[in-house]
Amino acid sequence: MCPIFLHVLPEKITLNSHVATTNKIFIITCRYLNMPTRRQQRIAKLIRQEISKLLLFNTRDPRINFVTVTEVKISSDLKSAMIYVSLLQDDEKDAMSGLESATPYLRRQLAQNVSLRYMPKLVFKIDRTLAHAKKIEDLLSEDVV
Repeated sequence: MCPIFLHVLPEKITLNSHVATTNKIFIITCRYLNMPTRRQQRIAKLIRQEISKLLLFNTRDPRINFVTVTEVKISSDLKSAMIYVSLLQDDEKDAMSGLESATPYLRRQLAQNVSLRYMPKLVFKIDRTLAHAKKIEDLLSEDVV
């Protein structure tokens, strides 16, 4: 469930062509904060599981043997899915070209396994959070002079 935030706006503030007066309370929901809804979260989880299975068992491309799906983000209209992957190999370009060539097959198989009215467009991106976390850890572990 999406959290609801209450916010008190001071004085007169124009908000989407509505004039807010002193001490009016406005409810800001997920839609205004760009947070995923429950449905988006469920679909993202399902797509993550299915794409992981397809990459593990159904693809034979050696370029994408060591690809792991780390996260899936669905757009609010459910028409595009950003699939973040981590790579165990060093050749990122080769793995990404393998994923791009496998995208139509993966989308077709996903449409057969998942019943959605519209199958989202799949966009693969490299997940850099592990490298970023390692960089921060290295900075924190350095001796402070």
